[in-house]
This record gives sequence, structure tokens and C-alpha cells, in this order.
Amino acid sequence: MLTANNVLDYVSNTLPYPPATIGTGDTAVESLAFLAWKHEDNYVFLALFGTCGPEVQIVMFSTTSSADAMSRLTKVYANQSRTRIVSLKERISSITKGGSNVCDYLCSIHFVADELARIGHFLDDLLMEAEYQTIATTTIEQLWLRELLKELAHPIIKAP
Repeated sequence: MLTANNVLDYVSNTLPYPPATIGTGDTAVESLAFLAWKHEDNYVFLALFGTCGPEVQIVMFSTTSSADAMSRLTKVYANQSRTRIVSLKERISSITKGGSNVCDYLCSIHFVADELARIGHFLDDLLMEAEYQTIATTTIEQLWLRELLKELAHPIIKAP
């Protein structure tokens, strides 16, 4: 939405706003460029505000610009994202095979890995316990061996 309407610069604070006044002292007057910038920024702010739920709108309420609102939202919700990432990584590192079968074990790891991928983070090999590494390696080797056996099982067609 922001890019399509060419207003991303307002939110990202890359569009410098013009001075609020022109001139000094008694001759200072409001800058028309600033008024136009402020007018556009208010529309951007309202568009953002309208797309958020009430609990997010409270965070945005006392901000002075769309860039200020985005900055505050980033600060508030970035900590929650980091907490979620840490929580998921702890969860995946605590998964053990125990008495479950290999399929259930790998599915539980896959589920958490998908959750991490959805928020833009991926698994580190260091997170995976040795048991998983062994099972994953063995499974890959077994799949490769099955494919090889399939190839060898095909009858060889001899030319007449």
C-alpha cells in the first residue's frame, strides 16, 4: 500500500520535511511546502491508523507523524518478535525423540521450523541435537539407498 501510493518515504523517514516557517522574527510565515508535507503525512498516518486494531492504535495515538508512529510500533513489537524467536528456538532445542517414532519426531521439529520461517528466521545447525543430526543423516542415506536399489532393480533390456 505504501509503495503503491508512493508514500513509503513518509513512514521510513527518508523524505526530509521542509522547515515549518520561512523567514525570521517578525517576517516569519508558515511554509507552504511544510503544510503540504504535513497534510500528506497526516493522510499516511490515518491510512496506517485505520489498518490497525485498537490495541495497536493506542501505541500510535500520541505520535506526531507517520514516521514517528512506525518507529514506535517497531520498538514495541520488535521486542515481542525477538521473544517469540527465542521461545521457538528453545522449544526446538528441547525436542527429543524419546519414545516417539521418527516421523512424529521429525514432524514436531518441522512444525517449529515452519513457525520460525514464517517470521523470517531459520534453524541453525547448532540448535539441532546430535540425535536429530544422526536421524536426518541416516534418513537421507536410506532414501538415497532406496533410490539406488530401485534403479538396480529395473531389468536391463538387452538389445536383440
